[in-house]
Amino acid sequence: MATIGQQLTAPEAGWKRYDGAKAEFLYVGNWTHDSNTNYYNSTANYSSSVGSSVNFKFIGNKLRIISAINTARSSNVKITIDGAVNYINTYGNLIYNALVYEKVGLTSGEHTVIIELTEGKIFDLDAIDIDDAGKLIHPILTQKTVLSDMQIGDVIPCRYTALSGAVGTFSELGTCTADEIPVAGSATPDGLFYFIKVRKGLLIADRVVQHSISWDTLNAAKLIECKVPDIIKTSNVTASSYYSNYTPNKAFNGTTNDAFDCWTVRTANLPAILSFEIEQQWINKKYSITRRNDTTGDSPKSWKVEGSNDEIKWYLLHEVNNEQPFAQAEKRFYNADLNGYIKLKFTFLESHNVNYLSIGELSIISNTIIRSLSGGCAYADVNGNKVTIDQSYGGWPINNEWDTYIVKSDLDGKITADDNAVWHHKDNFTRVRDTSLIATYTNRSGVSQAATSSWRIVRGFDNRIGSAWIGLSLDTSNAVSSICGFRPVLEYKEDGSLFWS
Repeated sequence: MATIGQQLTAPEAGWKRYDGAKAEFLYVGNWTHDSNTNYYNSTANYSSSVGSSVNFKFIGNKLRIISAINTARSSNVKITIDGAVNYINTYGNLIYNALVYEKVGLTSGEHTVIIELTEGKIFDLDAIDIDDAGKLIHPILTQKTVLSDMQIGDVIPCRYTALSGAVGTFSELGTCTADEIPVAGSATPDGLFYFIKVRKGLLIADRVVQHSISWDTLNAAKLIECKVPDIIKTSNVTASSYYSNYTPNKAFNGTTNDAFDCWTVRTANLPAILSFEIEQQWINKKYSITRRNDTTGDSPKSWKVEGSNDEIKWYLLHEVNNEQPFAQAEKRFYNADLNGYIKLKFTFLESHNVNYLSIGELSIISNTIIRSLSGGCAYADVNGNKVTIDQSYGGWPINNEWDTYIVKSDLDGKITADDNAVWHHKDNFTRVRDTSLIATYTNRSGVSQAATSSWRIVRGFDNRIGSAWIGLSLDTSNAVSSICGFRPVLEYKEDGSLFWS
């Protein structure tokens, strides 16, 4: 077992390591990002400014701090865990990847850590280790696991996975513990980001999740205006019975290619149960049933839907009695509140056929929209009027979502408006929904650009230097750039209504 002052290049058994460069670490004050192959993952952040601090939160029951030891390092670094103060000594002969602090025996749960410099000597945060069942969480805002528990200013983790130049998929809403997507985005993302709740039924991603993807590509996938992730992922499919090779998984494979592409059960075995698990965090208000692609009239006539989280107690969610016969391969939609349950059970009671009952496809459908932000289609002046010269008042119309929520909102007092530590928006551009008005635009440095109907608005990159475009800029719809990308918005109806019927 490692001891304080010993080099520890990798976590020991029962621990896992997080690099100090991750976005879950909030650096306050004057810090420098250093690249050196002696550090863990070749990076560390250091400071010698009194009062500078790094803050983070984690769920777990133990903590280790990994830093460098050197005769130029501080011997009096203050560390506060849940209000309890201690000190870290990093003074001594040179050792990289050194274990400089350890705290075990914490209560299992959420902990808040602040590391603060108290003297004008260097301290660097290389990495931390926590118990292998623990995880880092958002350093500023309260993290939740289900949408229904969220208040304005809360965050919920989500996973996004995509290939280069192609739209990806969202999953693990509320449950994702994967490594995070870099705050500058990635051309091939596969990891965690956070949705932040900004108003009732509206969440905005805390970063660009994918760069090097064009507005046209996003639009073709309906991620500019809206995309309903209509088929909810299912797993652990089982059935009380099935006939021959008409297995229950065929009711969830996304196709009804022919008469054999279905789940079938003999009517002698009715009632027949089809059960499965879903990603319950999406807002699930509909399901659909598709009859198998065959002339046999074996569509369901009566059934019920139940939900459970423990498979012991089941709750009735929906019933259908004496449904009319389906046409061949016909899909029908049913409104039902399926929220809050991981396990669903469909019990089929009657068939329109004497011998068989078949289901071509059974799909759980989300009432959640994923789309892009609005960002304005021109500049605004001090009075909120439309102009073509950047006067540093944001976009027009002034009620666009970028300015309303990212630039101007303090999220009910939980953040400072326009905080780059929350939104990660000042070092790259976000593609927004808007097509620029056809005009010649002039940026703050006096550089002009004529926009045609193929030009689109991008927002952000306020930290860009020189005469370049910042804040609100223009890009062609087919452009691909590593400094511009997709920041998703998740929208849903909290009042229980549907986006569509």
